[in-house]
Amino acid sequence: MRSEESAAALASGGSATVAVELLKDVARALGGHSRLEVILQDCAQAIVDRVDAAFARVWTLDAAAETLVLRASAGMYTHVDGGHARVPVGSFKIGRIAQRREPHLSNDVANDPELSDPEWARREAMVSFAGYPLIVGEDLVGVLGLFARRPLEESVLGLLEAVADAIALGIRRAQAERELRIQGEIAEVLYRAGTAVAQVHNLESIVQTVIDLTTELTDAQFGAFFYNAIDERGEAYTLYTLSGAPREAFARFPLPRNTQIFAPTFDGRSIERLADVTADPRFGRNEPYFGMPEGHLPVRSYLAVPVVSRSGEVLGGLFFGHADVGVFNERAERIAVGMAGHAGAAVDAARVFELEHRLALNFQRTLMGGEVPLIRGARLVQRYVPANELAEVGGDWHDLITLPDGTLAITVGDVVGHDLRAAVTMGRLRNAIQLYALDGHPPAETLALAERYLQRAGVDDLATVIHARYEPKGHRLQIVRAGHPPPIVRHPNGLVQALSQVELDGTVIGIGRTDRAEVTVDLEPGTIVLFFTDGLIERRDESFDDGVERLKLAVAEAATSPYLSFCDILIDLMVEDSAADDIAIVALFVDELNPS
Repeated sequence: MRSEESAAALASGGSATVAVELLKDVARALGGHSRLEVILQDCAQAIVDRVDAAFARVWTLDAAAETLVLRASAGMYTHVDGGHARVPVGSFKIGRIAQRREPHLSNDVANDPELSDPEWARREAMVSFAGYPLIVGEDLVGVLGLFARRPLEESVLGLLEAVADAIALGIRRAQAERELRIQGEIAEVLYRAGTAVAQVHNLESIVQTVIDLTTELTDAQFGAFFYNAIDERGEAYTLYTLSGAPREAFARFPLPRNTQIFAPTFDGRSIERLADVTADPRFGRNEPYFGMPEGHLPVRSYLAVPVVSRSGEVLGGLFFGHADVGVFNERAERIAVGMAGHAGAAVDAARVFELEHRLALNFQRTLMGGEVPLIRGARLVQRYVPANELAEVGGDWHDLITLPDGTLAITVGDVVGHDLRAAVTMGRLRNAIQLYALDGHPPAETLALAERYLQRAGVDDLATVIHARYEPKGHRLQIVRAGHPPPIVRHPNGLVQALSQVELDGTVIGIGRTDRAEVTVDLEPGTIVLFFTDGLIERRDESFDDGVERLKLAVAEAATSPYLSFCDILIDLMVEDSAADDIAIVALFVDELNPS
C-alpha cells in the first residue's frame, strides 16, 4: 500500500488497515538491519508511504553536545545535511519539542507561531505537522517530525505516537548494540596496545610507544606526551615526546603552560575533546600568543587526556591535534583514556624500576669496586660488562680475595634475575663465601656452608657459582662448581681446553643439594685460567657447546696480547655490539714464583 493508496484508505475510514500496515513496516525496519541510519530511514519512508506525509524526519540526541542530529529524511526531502542537520536542544520547533519533551501537533501550520518559516509552508501547501519526542523511560533519545498536505486525524496522531514509541525503543536498542560493539573493539585495541606498552621498561621507550600507538588509533595528525621525569637527586622536570610530527616542529616554542585550555589536563581535572578548539571561548585568552603561536602546526580538532598514577599523582598528559574540524569522536576519546591508563601504570612501573636500578647499581658497584689483589706467582685481570637492556643491574659478580695463608680465593657467580632482589642475593652469597673462605674452609665446604646460610635466611633464589683457591707456591688450583660453566684453560704449549664438566659436577645453589665434587688441578707457569659467566658465550642462535668452542678460539687469539688487554680483547671477539646478558670475567695468569 503506497502513499496514494494510504491516502485513499484514510479518506474512506480505513485507518485500522493503515495502522496495521505501518506498524508492520516499522517492525520490519527495526529488526531488519544493524545500522541505525538504515533503520531510521526505513521507518521514515514507511511513515511517508502509510500516512501520506509530504516528508518525515528522525533526529537522534547527541547528549554531550545537547544537539539533535538528523539521521533520516524521506519524502520530498531526502538529504540529511543543511540547516536542520544539527539542531541545538531548545532551538527551532524540533529543538523545543526535545526541550519540553511533549508532542507538538498542528493542522494549520501556516499560522502556527512555532513554525519558523510560514511562507515556506504556504508555498509548499503544507497543512499539518506532527512532532514527537522519542523517549525511553526518563531518557530522551531523539525527535520524530513530519509535515503533510492534508489534516492529520486523531486516529493518525494516535498511531504516530505508537510509532514514535517503537522508534525510540529501536534507537535505544541500536545504540546499546553499537555501544557493546564499540566496547569490544576498544577493549581489543587497548589489550593489544597495553601488551605492546608492557614489553618496554625504560621511561623514554614507554612514552614513545604510548604516543605513537594512541596517535594512530585516534586518527590524530600528531600527538604529544608531556610528562614529568625525576632525576637522580629526586627533582622533577618536564619532558615531551612527539608522534606524527618532527621534533623541530615544536623546538622553537616553549613548553605549554597552565593556560585555560591546557590547565584541565595538567591539573588532572578533566578530559578535553573539542570539535574546534579555535571556537572554544577559552581559546586565545592567554599571553603571549593569544592562541597558537605563528608557525605552529594547524590545530582545529583537539583531544587531551591526563595521565594519572595509581596513587592519584598527575604524571603528565596526552595531547592530540588535527587540522580538520570534528575529527575526534567518542571512540577516539575512549581509546585515549584507556591508553592514558596504560601509560600511568607503565610510568609508575618504570619509576620503580629506575629506583631499584639506581639502588642495585650503587650496591653492585660497591661490591665489585675493590682493587685486584697482588700476589707473588700470579697476575689477575677482572672485568664486568653490564647487559645493554637491563641498565647495568644484574646478579653476575666476580670476587678476588687474598686468604690468611697466602692463597687466593677466586669466585665468579650468577644469581638468577636482573633486579634489586638479585643484586641483594648476590651480595649475601658473595659475603657468605668470603666469610667461610677466610675461616679456612676448602672450596666445596665453603659453598655448602654458604648455601646453608642462605637457606636459614629464607633466601630461595637460584645461583650458579664457581669457587676456586689458588696456591702460588705449588701452582695448584682447587675448584668446585655449582652449575656454573667450567673454566677455560690455555696451556703454555698453546692448547686450549675446558675443564671437564663431569669431574666438576655440582648442582646450582638454591635446590638443597650441597654434595659437590672438588677438583685439584696442577698448573704450569705460563698457563691462563679463565673464569666467566654465561653472558660471555650466550647467543640466541647458538648452543652452549658451540659457544664454548667459540670462546676457546677467542682465548687462543687473545693470549698473544699483553695480559692487561686480555679480557678486553676477549670481550671484543665474543660479544657483538653489546652484551645481551651481564658478563663477569676473571683471568688468572700463572707465573714462576720468584724466591726473592
